Amino acid sequence: MAKRKKQTFIRPIALIIILGLIFSFAGSPAYAVANGSEGQYIVSGHDTNQVASLVEKYGGEVTSRLDIINGVGAILPESVVAPLQAEKGIISVSENAMVQTTGKHYGHSTPATDYADVTGSDLLWDEGKIGKGVTVAVVDTGIGWLPGLFKDVNGKVQNRIVGWKDFVDKSRIPLDPNGHGTHVAGIIANTDIGGDDEWNGVAPGVKLVGVRVLNYKGYSTYENVIKGIDWVVKNKDKYNIRVMNLSLVSTATTPYWADPLNQAVMSAWANGIVVVVAAG
Repeated sequence: MAKRKKQTFIRPIALIIILGLIFSFAGSPAYAVANGSEGQYIVSGHDTNQVASLVEKYGGEVTSRLDIINGVGAILPESVVAPLQAEKGIISVSENAMVQTTGKHYGHSTPATDYADVTGSDLLWDEGKIGKGVTVAVVDTGIGWLPGLFKDVNGKVQNRIVGWKDFVDKSRIPLDPNGHGTHVAGIIANTDIGGDDEWNGVAPGVKLVGVRVLNYKGYSTYENVIKGIDWVVKNKDKYNIRVMNLSLVSTATTPYWADPLNQAVMSAWANGIVVVVAAG
């Protein structure tokens, strides 16, 4: 009987405690029903777990843990932002703002380049000189897919890569396992409009010929490069090649006038091709 009386005594006490907690929480913002709209926020504090707990206490939803700032991403009722910000363990409650690549005009998805401005090419554009009627041979790692190399200056899709020769893998279609040649071709001929409302290539009106002489790691031999230059010279009239670009380097082992690669370059120049080489 004594045991039964003890249980009878505990139950009312427990009931009082539970009711007290319910009424206490009902009057606290922790369990208040959210009114109004919700928003996405970044909440930071001194401890990620504590921040997450406080967000949930105020009726929010943790969408991600951001341990690098001791915080979380969260969806919160707007009505609880201020009281949450006032909590001791919270440092800041910030709107989860949009982020995008840098550029002068935020409406663009393509970043701007400064090639044209630095070289003064944009001044020639004003005179209508954008490279039309000229083909540039890019002797490099190849040329891969880049929208700005397939569209003309009016945005119309047309294959501007009019010629292709692969001395590495004998591929019949343009490719670039390394990416360097595509980068170089982009500097030369990219018709994409950047955030500065200008073309990203210095000569967006040119056509291209890809001559792949370097492998996927960016390496080659004198022999392969010279074969590429020889092919360009032999096909210059077929493709109207007026310019050849060689963004490659090798350690000099002989005087320049005896170097076979230099000799090939001089021969191309003597055959009326403007040769542009890396000089960095």
